[in-house]
Amino acid sequence: MLVVTFLARFIFGSVLLVYGGWRDLTKREVENWVPVALVVGGIILSVVDAFLTGDAMPVALALVSCGVGFGIALGIFYSGSMGGADCKIFIGITTLFPIVISSPLPVLSEINPLVEGTRRVLPMFSLSWLLNSLLISLVVPVVLGVRNTYDYLRGRITDVGLRTIPAFFVGYRTRVGKLRPSFVLPLERFEDIEGETVRVLRYTRGVLEESEERELIEGVRENLDDEQLIWVFPYVPFILPMLAGYFLTLFAGDLLVNFLVNL
Repeated sequence: MLVVTFLARFIFGSVLLVYGGWRDLTKREVENWVPVALVVGGIILSVVDAFLTGDAMPVALALVSCGVGFGIALGIFYSGSMGGADCKIFIGITTLFPIVISSPLPVLSEINPLVEGTRRVLPMFSLSWLLNSLLISLVVPVVLGVRNTYDYLRGRITDVGLRTIPAFFVGYRTRVGKLRPSFVLPLERFEDIEGETVRVLRYTRGVLEESEERELIEGVRENLDDEQLIWVFPYVPFILPMLAGYFLTLFAGDLLVNFLVNL
């Protein structure tokens, strides 16, 4: 990967990821042309690398990376761990920054000629990017935990039990009127147990369809007024940690890999 094509990859990827992050944050959707453009751009830049070096390997690596990224993204999507837009963008970045075969754990400067040092990344750059993004996403439960603990100590949260404690790290309390599909979802449900309607906390696994989200919200509004408080889950688009992880990986390497290597 030459310096000039790396710079083109960096700028191209940055622009599309920033745009995708803005779209996901404001509209909760990212147009399909964004990941398609990442894939096509990655292949075109690999063709340029091949032309300038006289070696077809860059194109082969881009195509292999695209296929491997697709397989990984498919598994992640069907496990319910990431949404469709995030998985498509993962495939795009995997193609834009293909697999490196020079060493098992290449130093970052082997991938990014603009950075010097011994900071390391995985041979598949996008996996280091994904790991860094996951680490950055841990900021959300920490912030929520601090906020809810503060409210609990001030007496704003009562009736805390074993089932409530996880809610401290995945949600917060707000008015029912602020519930909104794909933005703020209820953590509490109203269920019929032994002929009695009971209010319980339910921690949903995986990504819900919008119709399922609307059904949950309607179930809450049938039992509570808009001004009443309820535990909610704030949906933070994963593309935001992915955006931060993208720049972090390019200029600081893989945080987990570097920590383990330096132990």
